[in-house]
Amino acid sequence: MLRRVDRQGRVVLPKNTRDKRTIEIGDELEFFLDGNQIILCRYTDTCLVCDSSHGVKLENKAHLCEDCRKKLSSDESVSA
Repeated sequence: MLRRVDRQGRVVLPKNTRDKRTIEIGDELEFFLDGNQIILCRYTDTCLVCDSSHGVKLENKAHLCEDCRKKLSSDESVSA
């Protein structure tokens, strides 16, 4: 599926793509660069693991709160 970038730099997301991903009018989307790819994700301000909204930051393409980041990094150091 191809879409052209218009003069204002916009790209229209096809309706069937929006429907499959339940993207609604007014939803906020984030863009990430990964090498030569652009990744588009629905913005969230809650932790992927525990659904907390305290201290959420993007970590390895996932939104994680401070507690879950600490827990995951300590789990990784134990298994290493």
